[in-house]
Amino acid sequence: MNRKRVLFLGDSLTQNGMNQELCGFVGSFAHAYQRHADVVLRGYSGYNTTMVMDRIDSILVGVPRILHLCVICLGANDAAIIGAGTNNDVDVETYTKNLKQLILLLKERETQNIVLMTPPFVDLGKPDGVTPVRTAEHTERYADAVLQLAIEEGVHSIDLFSTTNESDLVDGIHFNSKGNKHVYKQLEVLIADKIPDMDIVNIETDLPDWKDICKPDPDVVATMLKTS
Repeated sequence: MNRKRVLFLGDSLTQNGMNQELCGFVGSFAHAYQRHADVVLRGYSGYNTTMVMDRIDSILVGVPRILHLCVICLGANDAAIIGAGTNNDVDVETYTKNLKQLILLLKERETQNIVLMTPPFVDLGKPDGVTPVRTAEHTERYADAVLQLAIEEGVHSIDLFSTTNESDLVDGIHFNSKGNKHVYKQLEVLIADKIPDMDIVNIETDLPDWKDICKPDPDVVATMLKTS
């Protein structure tokens, strides 16, 4: 049996996706798919799509060429406000172009399923006299671009912007436990509905269960399960 090969690619939202204390959505996926899929994480805090595409060859070193699933969550940094001082903003047209190039590259590598996640809702406030680093209104333009691009390119999408709010964020931009659980649930539902071959119930477990090999005493196994 060949395990499914899965890549999560994104910015700090993905990088933090392995944070167990915050129920990271990547970690939740990896846990659910143990012995069913090899999960690779490529998350880069502060990165926008231009920074990713400029370094894509290095990013993909060690990543299997043929992927069964690639989940992309980029845009939170691209949607930074111009002149706010982060210097990692990218206009929405370039953002869309970058994502399109990334999709093309993944398709050339024979990636079987691609999922684009929109940047989530943001709530950083608007201090008087200070240019906000990000706003929900500006980020929404990038979320809309993702959804439209997914339709045009024939890939899957998850709308995190319209399904998240300030209660899902630990600091106005990054997911808390509630937010991470929501992201994982959205991915779980999408896979069950649109990508059934990646549904955990349809993937063979890697290698036989030890009990099928060793044939232990059922009473001993029952005792072990009670104490584990």
